[in-house]
Amino acid sequence: MLGHVFLGRYETFKRLGHGSMGEVFLALDRLQPRQVVVKVMAKKLAGEERFREMFGREMQFMARFRHPHAVELYEASLTEPGGPCIVMEYVPGASLEQILQRHRVLHHERVGALLTQLCMALNAAHSSGIVHRDLKPSNMMVQNPDVPQEFLKVMDLGLALLTAKPYLALERLRGSGDITVAGTPAYVSPEQLRGDATDHRADLYSVGVMLFQLLTGRLPFADLDSDALLEAHVRRDPPKFKDVGMTQVPFGIESIVQRCLAKFPNERPQSALELAKVYRAALGWPDDMDPRWFEPVAVRPDAGTEPIPEQGSGRIQFVETLEAWMPEPIAVVKLRGFIEDAGGRVLESVPGRVRMRLGEPPPEPPKKSGIIGWLERATKTAPPPPTEPPIEPMEIDLHMTKKASQPQNRLELRVVCRALSGPLPNDPRWHGRLKKLMIDLRGYVMAQR
Repeated sequence: MLGHVFLGRYETFKRLGHGSMGEVFLALDRLQPRQVVVKVMAKKLAGEERFREMFGREMQFMARFRHPHAVELYEASLTEPGGPCIVMEYVPGASLEQILQRHRVLHHERVGALLTQLCMALNAAHSSGIVHRDLKPSNMMVQNPDVPQEFLKVMDLGLALLTAKPYLALERLRGSGDITVAGTPAYVSPEQLRGDATDHRADLYSVGVMLFQLLTGRLPFADLDSDALLEAHVRRDPPKFKDVGMTQVPFGIESIVQRCLAKFPNERPQSALELAKVYRAALGWPDDMDPRWFEPVAVRPDAGTEPIPEQGSGRIQFVETLEAWMPEPIAVVKLRGFIEDAGGRVLESVPGRVRMRLGEPPPEPPKKSGIIGWLERATKTAPPPPTEPPIEPMEIDLHMTKKASQPQNRLELRVVCRALSGPLPNDPRWHGRLKKLMIDLRGYVMAQR
Protein backbone atom coordinates (compact mmCIF):
# COMPACT_ATOMS: atom_id res chain seq x y z
CA MET A 1 0.00 0.00 0.00
CA LEU A 2 2.98 2.39 0.21
CA GLY A 3 2.72 4.89 -2.63
CA HIS A 4 -0.97 4.14 -3.22
CA VAL A 5 -3.19 7.19 -3.76
CA PHE A 6 -6.50 6.87 -1.92
CA LEU A 7 -9.58 8.80 -3.02
CA GLY A 8 -7.53 10.45 -5.73
CA ARG A 9 -5.52 12.66 -3.36
CA TYR A 10 -3.98 10.90 -0.30
CA GLU A 11 -0.63 9.24 -1.13
CA THR A 12 0.69 6.87 1.54
CA PHE A 13 4.39 7.01 2.37
CA LYS A 14 4.78 5.37 5.81
CA ARG A 15 3.14 2.45 7.58
CA LEU A 16 2.19 3.39 11.15
CA GLY A 17 0.86 0.04 12.33
CA HIS A 18 -2.00 -2.41 12.09
CA GLY A 19 -4.95 -3.56 14.15
CA SER A 20 -7.66 -6.18 14.13
CA MET A 21 -9.46 -4.56 11.18
CA GLY A 22 -6.66 -3.31 8.97
CA GLU A 23 -3.56 -1.19 8.48
CA VAL A 24 -2.81 2.45 9.25
CA PHE A 25 -0.65 4.65 7.03
CA LEU A 26 0.72 8.17 7.07
CA ALA A 27 -0.10 9.97 3.81
CA LEU A 28 0.38 13.29 2.04
CA ASP A 29 -2.65 15.23 0.85
CA ARG A 30 -1.96 16.25 -2.75
CA LEU A 31 -4.54 19.05 -2.60
CA GLN A 32 -3.54 20.64 0.71
CA PRO A 33 -0.12 20.94 2.39
CA ARG A 34 -0.82 18.53 5.23
CA GLN A 35 -0.20 15.00 6.42
CA VAL A 36 -3.12 12.70 7.16
CA VAL A 37 -3.71 9.22 8.52
CA VAL A 38 -5.34 6.63 6.25
CA LYS A 39 -6.91 3.59 7.90
CA VAL A 40 -7.50 0.75 5.41
CA MET A 41 -9.64 -2.30 6.08
CA ALA A 42 -7.81 -5.61 5.71
CA LYS A 43 -8.62 -7.20 2.35
CA LYS A 44 -9.45 -10.53 3.94
CA LEU A 45 -12.19 -8.79 5.93
CA ALA A 46 -13.44 -6.36 3.30
CA GLY A 47 -15.75 -8.97 1.77
CA GLU A 48 -17.29 -10.02 5.09
CA GLU A 49 -20.59 -8.32 5.80
CA ARG A 50 -20.10 -8.05 9.57
CA PHE A 51 -16.76 -6.28 9.33
CA ARG A 52 -17.87 -3.96 6.52
CA GLU A 53 -20.81 -3.06 8.71
CA MET A 54 -18.50 -2.25 11.66
CA PHE A 55 -16.21 -0.23 9.40
CA GLY A 56 -19.21 1.68 8.05
CA ARG A 57 -20.35 2.48 11.59
CA GLU A 58 -16.90 3.91 12.35
CA MET A 59 -17.28 6.30 9.44
CA GLN A 60 -20.78 7.30 10.50
CA PHE A 61 -19.90 8.02 14.11
CA MET A 62 -16.64 9.84 13.37
CA ALA A 63 -18.32 12.02 10.74
CA ARG A 64 -21.02 12.94 13.23
CA PHE A 65 -18.84 14.27 16.04
CA ARG A 66 -16.43 17.20 16.37
CA HIS A 67 -14.42 18.26 19.43
CA PRO A 68 -10.91 19.73 19.99
CA HIS A 69 -9.94 16.64 22.05
CA ALA A 70 -11.15 14.12 19.45
CA VAL A 71 -9.39 13.15 16.21
CA GLU A 72 -11.26 14.59 13.23
CA LEU A 73 -12.50 12.60 10.24
CA TYR A 74 -11.78 14.20 6.85
CA GLU A 75 -13.11 11.70 4.32
CA ALA A 76 -14.11 8.05 3.99
CA SER A 77 -15.17 5.48 1.42
CA LEU A 78 -16.37 1.88 1.35
CA THR A 79 -15.79 1.60 -2.43
CA GLU A 80 -12.16 2.80 -2.76
CA PRO A 81 -10.30 0.35 -5.11
CA GLY A 82 -7.42 0.12 -2.61
CA GLY A 83 -9.89 -1.01 0.05
CA PRO A 84 -12.47 0.65 2.30
CA CYS A 85 -10.69 3.52 4.03
CA ILE A 86 -11.00 6.35 6.51
CA VAL A 87 -8.90 9.51 6.22
CA MET A 88 -8.29 11.18 9.58
CA GLU A 89 -6.43 14.05 11.16
CA TYR A 90 -2.76 13.31 11.82
CA VAL A 91 -1.81 13.97 15.44
CA PRO A 92 1.98 14.20 15.93
CA GLY A 93 3.22 13.13 19.31
CA ALA A 94 2.96 9.85 21.22
CA SER A 95 0.17 7.57 22.30
CA LEU A 96 -0.55 7.23 25.99
CA GLU A 97 0.60 3.62 25.64
CA GLN A 98 4.01 4.78 24.40
CA ILE A 99 4.24 7.28 27.26
CA LEU A 100 3.51 4.47 29.73
CA GLN A 101 6.23 2.34 28.17
CA ARG A 102 8.73 5.17 28.77
CA HIS A 103 7.70 6.08 32.32
CA ARG A 104 5.67 3.09 33.68
CA VAL A 105 3.95 5.34 36.27
CA LEU A 106 2.68 8.93 35.92
CA HIS A 107 2.32 11.41 38.77
CA HIS A 108 -1.26 11.83 39.96
CA GLU A 109 -1.27 15.56 39.06
CA ARG A 110 -0.14 14.85 35.50
CA VAL A 111 -2.83 12.19 35.30
CA GLY A 112 -5.35 14.81 36.50
CA ALA A 113 -4.45 17.17 33.65
CA LEU A 114 -4.77 14.41 31.03
CA LEU A 115 -7.97 13.08 32.61
CA THR A 116 -9.58 16.53 32.46
CA GLN A 117 -8.99 16.67 28.70
CA LEU A 118 -10.23 13.11 28.18
CA CYS A 119 -13.37 13.85 30.18
CA MET A 120 -14.03 16.93 28.05
CA ALA A 121 -14.13 14.79 24.90
CA LEU A 122 -16.10 11.99 26.55
CA ASN A 123 -18.71 14.26 28.09
CA ALA A 124 -19.24 15.95 24.73
CA ALA A 125 -19.55 12.56 22.99
CA HIS A 126 -21.88 11.16 25.62
CA SER A 127 -24.12 14.24 25.46
CA SER A 128 -24.40 13.56 21.70
CA GLY A 129 -25.45 9.97 22.36
CA ILE A 130 -22.08 8.43 21.44
CA VAL A 131 -20.34 5.83 23.63
CA HIS A 132 -16.78 4.90 22.61
CA ARG A 133 -16.69 1.33 24.09
CA ASP A 134 -12.98 0.75 23.36
CA LEU A 135 -11.07 3.29 25.45
CA LYS A 136 -7.46 2.28 26.16
CA PRO A 137 -4.04 4.00 26.20
CA SER A 138 -3.29 3.13 22.57
CA ASN A 139 -6.40 5.10 21.54
CA MET A 140 -5.18 8.28 23.25
CA MET A 141 -2.76 10.52 21.31
CA VAL A 142 -0.81 13.16 23.25
CA GLN A 143 0.66 16.16 21.48
CA ASN A 144 3.71 17.75 23.10
CA PRO A 145 4.30 14.75 25.39
CA ASP A 146 6.30 15.10 28.61
CA VAL A 147 5.86 18.89 28.80
CA PRO A 148 3.26 20.93 30.74
CA GLN A 149 1.40 21.78 27.50
CA GLU A 150 0.38 18.17 26.79
CA PHE A 151 -2.75 18.04 24.62
CA LEU A 152 -4.76 14.79 24.47
CA LYS A 153 -6.94 13.61 21.59
CA VAL A 154 -9.20 10.53 21.56
CA MET A 155 -8.95 8.22 18.53
CA ASP A 156 -10.74 5.22 17.06
CA LEU A 157 -14.50 5.28 17.29
CA GLY A 158 -14.66 1.90 15.53
CA LEU A 159 -16.69 0.29 18.30
CA ALA A 160 -18.73 3.37 19.09
CA LEU A 161 -22.39 2.98 19.94
CA LEU A 162 -24.92 5.66 19.20
CA THR A 163 -27.03 5.28 22.32
CA ALA A 164 -29.93 7.39 21.08
CA LYS A 165 -30.52 4.81 18.34
CA PRO A 166 -30.66 1.14 19.35
CA TYR A 167 -28.41 -1.11 17.29
CA LEU A 168 -29.33 -4.77 16.90
CA ALA A 169 -26.47 -6.70 15.27
CA LEU A 170 -27.46 -8.37 12.02
CA GLU A 171 -25.96 -11.76 12.93
CA ARG A 172 -27.95 -11.79 16.18
CA LEU A 173 -31.25 -10.99 14.42
CA ARG A 174 -30.55 -13.77 11.92
CA GLY A 175 -29.72 -16.18 14.72
CA SER A 176 -26.29 -16.96 13.29
CA GLY A 177 -22.87 -16.59 14.87
CA ASP A 178 -21.88 -16.07 18.46
CA ILE A 179 -22.76 -12.96 20.40
CA THR A 180 -19.48 -11.10 20.50
CA VAL A 181 -18.26 -8.68 23.13
CA ALA A 182 -17.05 -5.31 21.88
CA GLY A 183 -13.96 -3.80 23.42
CA THR A 184 -10.45 -4.80 24.47
CA PRO A 185 -10.49 -7.49 27.23
CA ALA A 186 -8.22 -5.62 29.66
CA TYR A 187 -10.49 -2.53 29.61
CA VAL A 188 -13.98 -3.91 28.91
CA SER A 189 -16.80 -3.13 31.35
CA PRO A 190 -18.67 -5.80 33.35
CA GLU A 191 -22.02 -4.90 31.77
CA GLN A 192 -20.64 -5.52 28.28
CA LEU A 193 -19.53 -8.99 29.42
CA ARG A 194 -22.86 -9.69 31.11
CA GLY A 195 -24.72 -8.73 27.94
CA ASP A 196 -26.58 -5.93 29.73
CA ALA A 197 -27.65 -2.71 28.06
CA THR A 198 -24.62 -0.42 27.74
CA ASP A 199 -24.55 3.33 28.19
CA HIS A 200 -21.90 6.05 28.67
CA ARG A 201 -20.93 4.72 32.11
CA ALA A 202 -19.23 1.73 30.43
CA ASP A 203 -16.65 4.22 29.14
CA LEU A 204 -16.08 5.44 32.71
CA TYR A 205 -15.20 1.88 33.77
CA SER A 206 -12.58 1.76 30.99
CA VAL A 207 -11.28 5.14 32.19
CA GLY A 208 -11.01 3.61 35.68
CA VAL A 209 -8.84 0.80 34.32
CA MET A 210 -6.60 3.35 32.59
CA LEU A 211 -6.34 5.46 35.76
CA PHE A 212 -5.33 2.38 37.76
CA GLN A 213 -2.69 1.60 35.14
CA LEU A 214 -1.34 5.16 34.91
CA LEU A 215 -1.07 5.55 38.68
CA THR A 216 0.26 2.10 39.64
CA GLY A 217 2.12 0.90 36.54
CA ARG A 218 -0.03 -2.20 36.14
CA LEU A 219 -3.54 -3.26 35.20
CA PRO A 220 -6.00 -4.02 38.01
CA PHE A 221 -6.30 -7.64 36.83
CA ALA A 222 -2.82 -8.51 35.59
CA ASP A 223 -1.24 -11.85 34.64
CA LEU A 224 -4.55 -13.61 33.97
CA ASP A 225 -5.51 -15.68 30.96
CA SER A 226 -8.39 -14.39 28.84
CA ASP A 227 -11.18 -16.35 30.56
CA ALA A 228 -9.95 -15.49 34.06
CA LEU A 229 -9.56 -11.84 33.06
CA LEU A 230 -13.14 -11.55 31.85
CA GLU A 231 -14.38 -13.34 34.98
CA ALA A 232 -12.41 -10.89 37.15
CA HIS A 233 -14.04 -7.88 35.49
CA VAL A 234 -17.46 -9.29 36.36
CA ARG A 235 -16.83 -10.71 39.86
CA ARG A 236 -13.53 -9.67 41.47
CA ASP A 237 -12.78 -6.44 43.31
CA PRO A 238 -9.68 -4.62 42.04
CA PRO A 239 -6.70 -4.67 44.42
CA LYS A 240 -5.90 -1.77 46.71
CA PHE A 241 -3.01 0.46 45.63
CA LYS A 242 -0.95 -0.55 48.67
CA ASP A 243 -1.33 -4.22 47.71
CA VAL A 244 0.45 -3.54 44.40
CA GLY A 245 3.24 -1.51 46.02
CA MET A 246 1.89 1.97 45.32
CA THR A 247 1.64 4.13 48.44
CA GLN A 248 2.43 7.61 47.06
CA VAL A 249 -1.06 8.22 45.60
CA PRO A 250 -3.44 10.12 47.93
CA PHE A 251 -6.31 8.04 49.27
CA GLY A 252 -8.88 10.43 47.79
CA ILE A 253 -7.52 9.74 44.30
CA GLU A 254 -7.53 5.99 44.86
CA SER A 255 -11.15 6.06 46.05
CA ILE A 256 -12.20 7.78 42.82
CA VAL A 257 -10.44 5.09 40.76
CA GLN A 258 -12.17 2.38 42.79
CA ARG A 259 -15.54 4.08 42.15
CA CYS A 260 -14.92 4.02 38.41
CA LEU A 261 -14.19 0.27 38.68
CA ALA A 262 -17.50 -0.53 40.36
CA LYS A 263 -19.26 -3.55 38.85
CA PHE A 264 -22.54 -1.74 38.23
CA PRO A 265 -22.95 1.58 36.39
CA ASN A 266 -25.06 3.31 39.06
CA GLU A 267 -22.16 2.93 41.53
CA ARG A 268 -19.72 4.87 39.32
CA PRO A 269 -19.50 8.61 38.64
CA GLN A 270 -22.55 9.32 36.52
CA SER A 271 -20.84 11.50 33.93
CA ALA A 272 -17.37 12.33 32.63
CA LEU A 273 -17.89 15.88 33.88
CA GLU A 274 -18.54 14.59 37.41
CA LEU A 275 -15.42 12.40 37.22
CA ALA A 276 -13.25 15.37 36.19
CA LYS A 277 -14.67 17.50 39.00
CA VAL A 278 -14.17 14.97 41.80
CA TYR A 279 -10.62 14.10 40.66
CA ARG A 280 -9.65 17.78 40.50
CA ALA A 281 -11.25 18.39 43.92
CA ALA A 282 -9.18 15.51 45.36
CA LEU A 283 -6.07 17.31 44.05
CA GLY A 284 -7.20 20.55 45.64
CA TRP A 285 -7.57 22.24 42.24
CA PRO A 286 -10.20 24.97 41.77
CA ASP A 287 -13.44 24.21 39.94
CA ASP A 288 -12.70 26.72 37.19
CA MET A 289 -13.26 24.53 34.11
CA ASP A 290 -15.15 26.19 31.26
CA PRO A 291 -18.34 24.10 30.77
CA ARG A 292 -18.23 24.78 27.03
CA TRP A 293 -15.23 22.45 26.76
CA PHE A 294 -17.48 19.59 27.88
CA GLU A 295 -19.93 20.13 25.01
CA PRO A 296 -19.57 19.12 21.34
CA VAL A 297 -18.35 21.91 19.12
CA ALA A 298 -20.42 20.51 16.27
CA VAL A 299 -22.56 17.45 15.71
CA ARG A 300 -23.27 16.80 12.06
CA PRO A 301 -26.54 15.17 10.94
CA ASP A 302 -26.47 11.39 10.98
CA ALA A 303 -24.51 10.06 8.03
CA GLY A 304 -26.54 7.63 5.95
CA THR A 305 -29.72 8.00 7.98
CA GLU A 306 -32.89 7.93 5.92
CA PRO A 307 -35.79 10.23 6.83
CA ILE A 308 -38.90 8.39 7.96
CA PRO A 309 -41.44 8.77 5.12
CA GLU A 310 -44.92 10.07 5.66
CA GLN A 311 -48.14 8.17 5.01
CA GLY A 312 -48.89 7.80 1.31
CA SER A 313 -45.54 9.08 -0.01
CA GLY A 314 -44.14 7.17 -2.99
CA ARG A 315 -44.47 3.43 -2.40
CA ILE A 316 -45.34 3.96 1.30
CA GLN A 317 -48.99 3.52 2.16
CA PHE A 318 -48.86 2.19 5.69
CA VAL A 319 -47.10 3.74 8.69
CA GLU A 320 -47.82 2.95 12.35
CA THR A 321 -46.17 4.15 15.56
CA LEU A 322 -45.85 2.07 18.74
CA GLU A 323 -44.15 2.45 22.10
CA ALA A 324 -42.60 -0.44 24.02
CA TRP A 325 -40.34 -1.19 26.96
CA MET A 326 -37.57 -3.12 25.26
CA PRO A 327 -33.93 -3.30 26.42
CA GLU A 328 -31.74 -4.09 23.43
CA PRO A 329 -30.78 -7.68 24.42
CA ILE A 330 -34.50 -8.44 24.81
CA ALA A 331 -35.35 -6.60 21.57
CA VAL A 332 -33.16 -9.05 19.63
CA VAL A 333 -35.06 -12.05 20.99
CA LYS A 334 -38.49 -10.48 20.46
CA LEU A 335 -37.87 -9.31 16.91
CA ARG A 336 -36.25 -12.59 15.89
CA GLY A 337 -39.36 -14.40 17.07
CA PHE A 338 -41.66 -12.03 15.19
CA ILE A 339 -39.65 -12.28 11.96
CA GLU A 340 -39.38 -16.06 12.08
CA ASP A 341 -43.08 -16.56 12.83
CA ALA A 342 -44.03 -14.14 10.05
CA GLY A 343 -41.91 -16.13 7.60
CA GLY A 344 -39.60 -13.20 6.91
CA ARG A 345 -35.89 -12.49 6.74
CA VAL A 346 -33.71 -9.57 7.83
CA LEU A 347 -32.12 -7.60 5.00
CA GLU A 348 -30.24 -4.93 6.93
CA SER A 349 -29.67 -3.61 10.44
CA VAL A 350 -28.13 -0.19 11.13
CA PRO A 351 -28.33 2.00 14.23
CA GLY A 352 -31.97 2.96 14.66
CA ARG A 353 -33.42 0.80 11.87
CA VAL A 354 -34.06 -2.84 10.98
CA ARG A 355 -35.21 -3.69 7.43
CA MET A 356 -36.98 -7.00 6.80
CA ARG A 357 -38.84 -8.70 3.96
CA LEU A 358 -42.01 -10.76 4.39
CA GLY A 359 -44.06 -12.97 2.09
CA GLU A 360 -41.34 -14.39 -0.13
CA PRO A 361 -41.98 -17.97 -1.26
CA PRO A 362 -39.69 -20.49 0.44
CA PRO A 363 -36.83 -21.77 -1.70
CA GLU A 364 -37.56 -24.99 -3.55
CA PRO A 365 -35.72 -28.02 -2.20
CA PRO A 366 -33.08 -29.47 -4.54
CA LYS A 367 -34.37 -32.12 -6.90
CA LYS A 368 -33.40 -35.68 -6.04
CA SER A 369 -31.67 -37.72 -8.69
CA GLY A 370 -31.90 -41.41 -9.47
CA ILE A 371 -34.80 -43.82 -9.18
CA ILE A 372 -36.10 -42.44 -5.86
CA GLY A 373 -36.30 -38.93 -7.28
CA TRP A 374 -38.02 -40.20 -10.45
CA LEU A 375 -40.60 -42.13 -8.41
CA GLU A 376 -41.35 -39.10 -6.23
CA ARG A 377 -41.84 -36.87 -9.26
CA ALA A 378 -43.95 -39.47 -11.05
CA THR A 379 -46.32 -40.02 -8.11
CA LYS A 380 -46.51 -36.39 -6.97
CA THR A 381 -49.92 -34.85 -7.55
CA ALA A 382 -50.00 -31.45 -9.17
CA PRO A 383 -51.09 -28.58 -6.90
CA PRO A 384 -54.52 -27.13 -7.63
CA PRO A 385 -54.43 -24.02 -9.82
CA PRO A 386 -54.60 -20.81 -7.80
CA THR A 387 -58.01 -19.22 -7.68
CA GLU A 388 -56.54 -15.72 -7.13
CA PRO A 389 -53.09 -14.19 -7.57
CA PRO A 390 -50.72 -14.45 -4.59
CA ILE A 391 -50.08 -11.45 -2.38
CA GLU A 392 -46.88 -9.67 -3.36
CA PRO A 393 -44.02 -9.73 -0.81
CA MET A 394 -43.47 -6.57 1.21
CA GLU A 395 -40.61 -4.82 2.96
CA ILE A 396 -40.90 -3.40 6.46
CA ASP A 397 -38.62 -0.80 8.02
CA LEU A 398 -38.69 -0.73 11.80
CA HIS A 399 -37.34 2.63 13.00
CA MET A 400 -36.33 2.65 16.69
CA THR A 401 -35.67 5.71 18.84
CA LYS A 402 -35.07 5.87 22.58
CA LYS A 403 -37.51 8.13 24.39
CA ALA A 404 -35.28 10.54 26.29
CA SER A 405 -38.09 11.79 28.54
CA GLN A 406 -39.34 8.30 29.34
CA PRO A 407 -38.04 5.59 31.72
CA GLN A 408 -34.91 3.77 30.62
CA ASN A 409 -35.26 1.29 27.74
CA ARG A 410 -38.52 2.86 26.51
CA LEU A 411 -38.52 2.83 22.71
CA GLU A 412 -40.62 4.48 20.05
CA LEU A 413 -41.10 2.12 17.12
CA ARG A 414 -42.27 3.43 13.77
CA VAL A 415 -43.28 0.68 11.34
CA VAL A 416 -43.12 1.56 7.64
CA CYS A 417 -44.49 -0.99 5.12
CA ARG A 418 -43.88 -0.90 1.38
CA ALA A 419 -44.54 -3.11 -1.61
CA LEU A 420 -41.52 -4.24 -3.58
CA SER A 421 -42.77 -2.36 -6.66
CA GLY A 422 -45.38 0.34 -6.90
CA PRO A 423 -47.86 1.31 -4.18
CA LEU A 424 -49.49 -1.22 -1.90
CA PRO A 425 -52.41 -2.60 -3.93
CA ASN A 426 -55.97 -1.74 -2.99
CA ASP A 427 -56.66 -5.33 -2.01
CA PRO A 428 -58.66 -6.34 1.10
CA ARG A 429 -56.18 -9.18 1.67
CA TRP A 430 -53.39 -6.60 2.04
CA HIS A 431 -55.30 -4.73 4.73
CA GLY A 432 -56.03 -7.94 6.59
CA ARG A 433 -52.42 -8.99 6.36
CA LEU A 434 -51.14 -5.63 7.62
CA LYS A 435 -53.63 -5.61 10.49
CA LYS A 436 -52.53 -9.09 11.58
CA LEU A 437 -48.83 -8.14 11.34
CA MET A 438 -49.35 -5.13 13.58
CA ILE A 439 -51.31 -7.20 16.11
CA ASP A 440 -48.54 -9.82 16.11
CA LEU A 441 -45.79 -7.20 16.44
CA ARG A 442 -47.56 -5.48 19.35
CA GLY A 443 -47.90 -8.85 21.02
CA TYR A 444 -44.20 -9.63 20.63
CA VAL A 445 -42.93 -6.31 21.91
CA MET A 446 -45.82 -5.71 24.37
CA ALA A 447 -46.31 -2.33 22.74
CA GLN A 448 -48.93 0.36 23.16
CA ARG A 449 -50.17 2.53 20.34
